[in-house]
Amino acid sequence: MNEKLTDVLAGITIGLIIGAVIAIAFSLADIFDSSENEDVEFSLKSAAFQDESICPNYPFDHLVGYWKGSKTYPSEDETQQWLVDRRADGTYTIEFTFTYANGESYKSVEQGLWSYSGCLYSVIINNIDGSDVLYQEVYRVNSVDENKMKYTNYRTGTEFEVFRVEVD
Repeated sequence: MNEKLTDVLAGITIGLIIGAVIAIAFSLADIFDSSENEDVEFSLKSAAFQDESICPNYPFDHLVGYWKGSKTYPSEDETQQWLVDRRADGTYTIEFTFTYANGESYKSVEQGLWSYSGCLYSVIINNIDGSDVLYQEVYRVNSVDENKMKYTNYRTGTEFEVFRVEVD
């Protein structure tokens, strides 16, 4: 089978599996709503779950490449900047720079797998700073085109925006 086709099919398969997980989560929304259960760290009623707008339909391979973003967290006096390299084989690397209000900063590198299908952008994190880990994050894609993507984390409700960049 063509190697590119295999890579695309792998990405679509991961997206479909994550879609099934999200569908199950929707059916459990009343059970796990954090407004009723203080032990749950997130709410299934976050903006990502409540967004009923039409999903952007953009090809998987158009998200391949380098994308840059930043986010400021005033409550933690922290700014995050990142550069993500999404590859056609469904793998990615993100280089983070965390900067605090006092000027201190540190860098971190995250690696794993990514997929995109319809509204779902997902990552499976399998390495942080050289250490094996296993985490998953799922995002609702709010808008996407050739140069910009906006998405919301289903778990935390945090919104992100990234821009395509050229890297030597």
